[in-house]
Amino acid sequence: MKIKNLKSTFNIAFSLFVMLAMGFIIVKNLLASHDFVEGYVEKIDCHADVKREGIYSYHILTSNNESFRNRLDIPCDSISQIKIGDHIEVESQGHIFVQVTHEEVDIFDRNLLNIKRSGVNIIFVLLFILATGDLIYRLYFSKKKK
Repeated sequence: MKIKNLKSTFNIAFSLFVMLAMGFIIVKNLLASHDFVEGYVEKIDCHADVKREGIYSYHILTSNNESFRNRLDIPCDSISQIKIGDHIEVESQGHIFVQVTHEEVDIFDRNLLNIKRSGVNIIFVLLFILATGDLIYRLYFSKKKK
């Protein structure tokens, strides 16, 4: 009987942990601000991801030693016109760039990037709802058994 109670308590604690973790991630994403950094390109790199076909890893280092990264399904040709020493503006969330502007032209399609970010956020919201439902279900039945 004690093992059953311990198992039930562990399941409730795990559901609570998952719910709180997903809630934290959702709030963090909602409150994340976009930063705009202007500078000159020190290093710009793009290469195909070894593990995932069709995904490209981008890395940009500006003259003020700020580094930005992103992994996109957009080929490396999109940044081929940017050279070392060119002036760029980078819109970022943390160290991940959201948009790069070179000679007042946006390099990436913002709509595609926003759709991908929205898709990831939907997954976290669904996991949050699932964990909350699981927690309520387990708490209800643990109270009902007593």
